[in-house]
Amino acid sequence: MTTVSEGEAPATPTQGPFSFVEAEHEVLAFWQKEGIFEESLAQTRDGAPYIFYDGPPFATGLPHHGHLVASTIKDIIPRYFTMKGRYVSRRFGWDCHGLPVEHEIDKQLGLSAQDAVEKLGVKGYNDACRGIVQRYTQEWRSTITRLGRWVDFDHDYKTMEGAGGGLWGTPRPRSARGGAGLRPCGAPLRAGLSLL
Repeated sequence: MTTVSEGEAPATPTQGPFSFVEAEHEVLAFWQKEGIFEESLAQTRDGAPYIFYDGPPFATGLPHHGHLVASTIKDIIPRYFTMKGRYVSRRFGWDCHGLPVEHEIDKQLGLSAQDAVEKLGVKGYNDACRGIVQRYTQEWRSTITRLGRWVDFDHDYKTMEGAGGGLWGTPRPRSARGGAGLRPCGAPLRAGLSLL
C-alpha cells in the first residue's frame, strides 16, 4: 500500500480537479471503441434467453426526465440478467400507436384529422404518420447513450410493425366468442384509430 506523506498530493492519472464530464466521455468512448455492449451480447449468446419488454417511448417526442428515470431501471434489469449469464437482446423500440402520431400530423398540417384524411386520402395520411416516426431518433440515441444505457438502436422495433399489431389483436379472440372487445377510438373523428 502506498502512503502519502503530509503535504504531498496523492498521485492521480491527471492533475487538477476531477471532471465528471471528461470521465463520462472517456468511458463512453472506451465502450464504443471496444464494442463493450456488443461483447456482452456475444458472451451470453448461448445462454438462456431473458425476454425483457421495456415499454417503449412514443416516437413523437423528445426524451425528458421521466424517460431518464425509467431508462435507468430498464437498463439495470437487463444488465443484472446479463451478468447472470442470460442472453438479453435489448432492442430499443418506439411506441407508434395512432393517436399521438396522428395528433402530431394534424398539428403539422394545421388541419383536423378528418380534414387531413379528406385532403390526403387514407393512404396519404397514414404515409405522413409513418414519416414522422424516425424524427427524434438521433436525440434519443444521444441521450440514452450518455445515460450509459446499453441498447441496440440499429435494430430497433416499432409497434406499427409486426409484433405491435399483435398487441391489439390480443383481445380479438374474446370478442369473437361474443364477449367485449377492444377498439381504440379517436374522439374528434368518433372512429377507430389507425394502427399504422
